[in-house]
Amino acid sequence: MSFEDYKKVIEEKYAAKDSSQMTARHKNFCLTNRSRGAKAMKILCDLEDVTSFNGERLLDIGCGHGGMTIEAAKLGMSAHGIDILSENIELAKINAQNDCNAVFLSGDFSFPGYSKHFEGETFDYIAVYDVVEHIYDIYTFLCNLRDVSTDNALIITTVPNQYGFNNIITEPHFGSPFATIIPKSFWPTLGYVSETTFHRSLGLYQALFASLEMPIEAVVCENYFSTKALQQYATPKLEKMKTIVSNIDKSKQEVVTPYLEWFFNQYQEDMEKNAVDPDYLYLKYFIDTICFYSRKTQKAETTIIKDFYQTSKTNKPFVLVESINYEQSANHLECEISVGEKLGENYTFAWYVFKVEKNSTKRIDIIWYTDSPSLSYTFKESGNYRIQFFIKQGEQLMYNFLPEDIHVP
Repeated sequence: MSFEDYKKVIEEKYAAKDSSQMTARHKNFCLTNRSRGAKAMKILCDLEDVTSFNGERLLDIGCGHGGMTIEAAKLGMSAHGIDILSENIELAKINAQNDCNAVFLSGDFSFPGYSKHFEGETFDYIAVYDVVEHIYDIYTFLCNLRDVSTDNALIITTVPNQYGFNNIITEPHFGSPFATIIPKSFWPTLGYVSETTFHRSLGLYQALFASLEMPIEAVVCENYFSTKALQQYATPKLEKMKTIVSNIDKSKQEVVTPYLEWFFNQYQEDMEKNAVDPDYLYLKYFIDTICFYSRKTQKAETTIIKDFYQTSKTNKPFVLVESINYEQSANHLECEISVGEKLGENYTFAWYVFKVEKNSTKRIDIIWYTDSPSLSYTFKESGNYRIQFFIKQGEQLMYNFLPEDIHVP
């Protein structure tokens, strides 16, 4: 058994399923577990300023098919993965076999007193990636987490951004709009069914972690955009929300509209108050997944950060995108990126062109790196297209998409 055997199992598992976009996303999520695990470990190594480990203990809660647990073991950690689904653990063992000595076990880490199963074992690092939004009794879960942490243990958590534009338009787990900002008691009225998804604000997580003496130290926010550029991204997102509401049943509109109006007002107030602080706006509205670090402490009291969206960057952006200007005429697109001069020179730019189909997105063209921040492109056939741009300076790279897709009649 090996990673190749694991991939064969996943291919067979999804071969008989429907070809919907959500199914394709789930399959891709499985097949990329190793690369996502490697990326997570790269972030941890950068944070700790190391390239490998020497037996430090890591617990990967909600390990799924074991991507991060495996990559941690390969870097010298004593890595343990736990998941509530025994099927996931079996696949994780197949994934890891002949590659590392990671340990996997099945169990419900949110069960009261579950930490006793570890019989006093503790961990230096605890990873909680895309898990806490599936936990109902989050307080008990965090109590168990605290009990298996060493003094000064580092806890790394990722969670969907409740107020992220993309998540409001398409809930990341089951694909329905507005679920992140509407109370779950209204979900049945909207036809939503998900017993294991609970959207909470970053502020709530911050208060809970602090109350258990594991205060959040940093929220990762690598923002490359000015406020003006962020507004350019926001406009089509807000318009899309309005369009979605206008196309649903009146009974559902009555449920959604008050919460959406509240959200629009909140965004407008934040934009007026924080126009000179694009990092705040980016973190609160423009990222899909929030990543934060907390540290177990022996202090009797902990300090809660006054601003729930205060940010700390692991890597300072090397480029600031001031604005993105683009204009379409029939099947032709002109685009130019304005880059802040104060952050340096010698940038190069590349572009990917994707065609967006009903259940897939396929890259059809590449315009490789040049010194020009402009794109002049003629589409060969009608359809919907997505443009991705890359900005590079030396070994540093950032990339994003144009604020909206391009429709060619």
